[in-house]
Amino acid sequence: MTPLISVLHATYRRPEKAVATMEHWMRGANNPAQIEYIFIANADDETAPHLAVGASQFIPQITVIRADVKSSAPAWNVGANNAKGKLLVQASDDMFAPAGWDDLLLNLVAANGGMDEPMVIGVSDGYRKDRLCCTAICTTAYRDMEGHFLFPGYRSMFSDDEFTIRAIGQAADGEAKFVEARDLVFKHEHHYHNKDVPLDATYQHQNSGEAYAQGSKLFVERNQRLIDRGFRTW
Repeated sequence: MTPLISVLHATYRRPEKAVATMEHWMRGANNPAQIEYIFIANADDETAPHLAVGASQFIPQITVIRADVKSSAPAWNVGANNAKGKLLVQASDDMFAPAGWDDLLLNLVAANGGMDEPMVIGVSDGYRKDRLCCTAICTTAYRDMEGHFLFPGYRSMFSDDEFTIRAIGQAADGEAKFVEARDLVFKHEHHYHNKDVPLDATYQHQNSGEAYAQGSKLFVERNQRLIDRGFRTW
């Protein structure tokens, strides 16, 4: 069965946490057969083989890709480039989907024109009150229009800002649909929001001052025209 949904899970040196999150997503789905789940691990991640072992109970829906990348944004993009589904859903070690999430998303897509529409679905992370898409969700038609899932020039920080502001701009110009679905909560249990979550080495790597500075500069360089039009993500 060709999958309808591709879940793209970039992970780094957290195999136990990553596999536990994957199990949560797959067991929470109404129809796992319509889903492919893709792990993307950095080339220097020596823990990546543990992902395949942990995922073995769900084979063949689970794929593990070792990508020649050093950070999360290009890893997610590698996953999208290898996806077979028509709906792309970002996942991470600390992101948890609601029960029945697969049919909830497919119903939203169907209600807004179907899979062939360039479309972004904006869901809630359970904490933020702004429009930032912490979980990037789009049709492959939207990815093809943009030329990427997340722009791979980012290391980690601000890739979600670009994804969001471009979706807002495309919708304003009638080039794509931006479906506000903030009642759907894909809970983001990041240390930033929940101090019970340890600030481990992976968080420190992804949220470093260097990554923030690089992402902030690139975001403005690539999206000044949208910023000047007053579009905001925060």
